Amino acid sequence: MDEEEADPATAVLPQNIPSLDAILVQVDEATGNRRILSCSESGCTPIHPPASLGINPLSDGTSWYRYAERTGKLGVKSSVLEKVDSTGKVHIITEENPLVKPRAMMLSNDGTKIAYFLDNIHDKKKLTELWVYDSKAGGAKVIVEKLHRPDIASRVRWNASSRVTWFLQEVKKKELIVASLGGGTGTPRFTGIDWNEYGEVVDAGVMDMNDDMSLVAFAKSETKGFSKLFVARGNEASIAKSIRGSVVFLRWMENNGLLYAVQDGKNLTFWMANAQTEWPIARMDAVFESAHSSGSSGLVAFVASPRAEDRHLYVLQIATGHMKDETSIPNFPGTTHVVQTKESVGQFPQAVAGVISTIPDSQIVAFIEAQAPAIFKETNSKPNRILMTDIPNASFVDFTDAAGKEQRALVRVIDVVNPEWDVVARYKAINGIWNRVDASGDTDPKVLRLYEWEDTLSQWILKETY
Repeated sequence: MDEEEADPATAVLPQNIPSLDAILVQVDEATGNRRILSCSESGCTPIHPPASLGINPLSDGTSWYRYAERTGKLGVKSSVLEKVDSTGKVHIITEENPLVKPRAMMLSNDGTKIAYFLDNIHDKKKLTELWVYDSKAGGAKVIVEKLHRPDIASRVRWNASSRVTWFLQEVKKKELIVASLGGGTGTPRFTGIDWNEYGEVVDAGVMDMNDDMSLVAFAKSETKGFSKLFVARGNEASIAKSIRGSVVFLRWMENNGLLYAVQDGKNLTFWMANAQTEWPIARMDAVFESAHSSGSSGLVAFVASPRAEDRHLYVLQIATGHMKDETSIPNFPGTTHVVQTKESVGQFPQAVAGVISTIPDSQIVAFIEAQAPAIFKETNSKPNRILMTDIPNASFVDFTDAAGKEQRALVRVIDVVNPEWDVVARYKAINGIWNRVDASGDTDPKVLRLYEWEDTLSQWILKETY
């Protein structure tokens, strides 16, 4: 991929997984009905556009974008691209005049920009330009000029970080036109790829490009049960890797590592790859629907169903492979798309001395790893499996004692600031089954998630959710 990439062995276990606020769009492909949801760890609520907006405008969660038709003083109708806030106040982005007419609109992944075409209509040359409106900066600028409308062969798409756009242009053959908001020229790139074969991928498939436009990655289904992941640098020919299952998501990280997800039956696995190697960072039994990642925060929000008719919004922490079930999503026919995310203003509470609260998995794992010798009274004890349970802050810990024997204990973490814990029960293996040593008669808690230590990666990996 690139010389500057993350080393899996240097990943650090952060203190918590931040909660995310997400905008989801649910689309019933059969009827065309749509619903927009604002989701967080406290649940999902519908976002209703002002009544004046009409059907299916685009939204960034706070404002709405639409084309309206206006009638002038002489009865001449014109097309207007508008931004409408939640109160119904209208801001005109651009409007038709005798020279130009706006057309189409594509919302960026971060929700702050709209790309649109501005067609020249004063002559028969059929020229157009690609413009971008930036809601934060409050203005619009042209990023690609002198395009011939009939030659545009796909919709315009944004890369994951919302800094680069691309689309296909077809004159004698299909070429990928790429433009950067930082001053890219809008010329053909990645010319070593025959884009005639991948028109559908460019238009709507799994694809991403890094911010300096030097790397592209995309996926395409092949024979039943397999797909191919393509990576290309500059104008070189692409390198293809055959993958069991379907590549359902990918994005370039800021260090030019490639994050991608593979659905193989019910198994969903997230992978990270660099120029030398690749490694799994998280697995779960669920059916993937959509994902969103800004890259800079090191988080991925994704929608998946662990069971039929049971959608959830999850947050994946890329550095550790830890996942958090953010919230369940109301049922709706069709597909649920994650279209925007940001970290919640109210974050996961940090551990406070002397206060027992729900502690994130990442903190529990880090605490047990650090305090294992004291918890188990074994100088060289080494945890190798941690199973989170339905008792708050309590987990089964499988560890190896000084004699090399496998042991298990049920440990409840009380305070991670001033280290305090309680060993609730100990177990010993009899005929391969863990049996509780004490005679309390208490029922063992239910296991929810399994983490295992991976020596090759030098980090904890979420292996199973139950």
